[in-house]
Amino acid sequence: MLSIKFFHGNGEEVGVFQSNSIKVISKPTTNKKSPHNADVCITSGSCVALFNQLRSQARITHYLHVDDGNFHGSPSQWGAFSMYLLDDRVSEIEEFPMRDGYIHYGSTVMLVCSVTGMTLPQLIIRKVDKHNVFLDADEPVLQLRKCALYLKHTERLYLCLSQDKITQFQATPCSTDINKEIINDSALWTIISTDKAEYRFCEGAGPVGGPVTPVPVVNSLHLNGGGDEAMLQISGENFAANLCVWFGNVEAETTYQHAKCLLCVVPDIRAFREGWQWVRQLTEVPVFLMRSDGVIYATGHTFTYTPEPGPRHWGPSPYLAAAHEILRSTKARTQRLAPEDHGITAQGYEYAVIPYPHSQDMS
Repeated sequence: MLSIKFFHGNGEEVGVFQSNSIKVISKPTTNKKSPHNADVCITSGSCVALFNQLRSQARITHYLHVDDGNFHGSPSQWGAFSMYLLDDRVSEIEEFPMRDGYIHYGSTVMLVCSVTGMTLPQLIIRKVDKHNVFLDADEPVLQLRKCALYLKHTERLYLCLSQDKITQFQATPCSTDINKEIINDSALWTIISTDKAEYRFCEGAGPVGGPVTPVPVVNSLHLNGGGDEAMLQISGENFAANLCVWFGNVEAETTYQHAKCLLCVVPDIRAFREGWQWVRQLTEVPVFLMRSDGVIYATGHTFTYTPEPGPRHWGPSPYLAAAHEILRSTKARTQRLAPEDHGITAQGYEYAVIPYPHSQDMS
């Protein structure tokens, strides 16, 4: 785990921020049946980095990176890319549907920059050994292995590095094996998984004059009970007794359990919608944590009040006159309908928790 200390421009400490746990791996075995290889396989949607080492440049490492709207090879900055497995039948102009599972050699993939959202054209990831590209290889792609990235639907063109520029290299057919092509060092890429830890906070009452860390991290929300007795259990890390839960701009009565658990009373819906004890609409509010000195922490979760059946509305239906008019025009026999026949009922609220996807980033 990495720990990084940040400072304001005036020298005051922002805090010490930690990365996620780092797993040290060795270069995976070439044995396809090794039970240990599953831990180092690349899965669809995972975040990866790609780098190239040119012998002609004393093995200086260049990382695939996006800057100023262009892909390039950077010796000092590495880019994080989401690698998605695609359906081979999808054309370039269609919106690509993601597939789950391990990425194998021969798979069609899409690389998406996790910062800018920029993408490269559809690629086929291929196995390499020295300068030989194997067109028929289909085993899982492993970390720390070299690979080649063929530009799909081209004449043997591969993604390559020229100086600091990302260009195309045209492979040479192998004279002795139709399932091999020959490339040079510039088109050899090593793949490795990456991760990020993201912390979001705001000094809502102004500078606090001290560290904002440790930053509380919310992993999940669990609802207990309902109605006026609804309690929300918040599970995560780095909780403290000076934290309070907020639903949007409404403070909730909060109880500190321990460093990984908080409990709070769910505010009544009327705190957000005055007089809305019985309504039809969903109401979604963000969940925040606030420290006693005014530092606000985003959790990446929302809380949703959802409709439930409430008292019947027995007043005149706004649709009844229109319905009678239609029926009279067809000279049909009619009788007064009960309110429930029109589906006109008042509704109240129960509770549901909807977390939205949340990544973690060191920033």
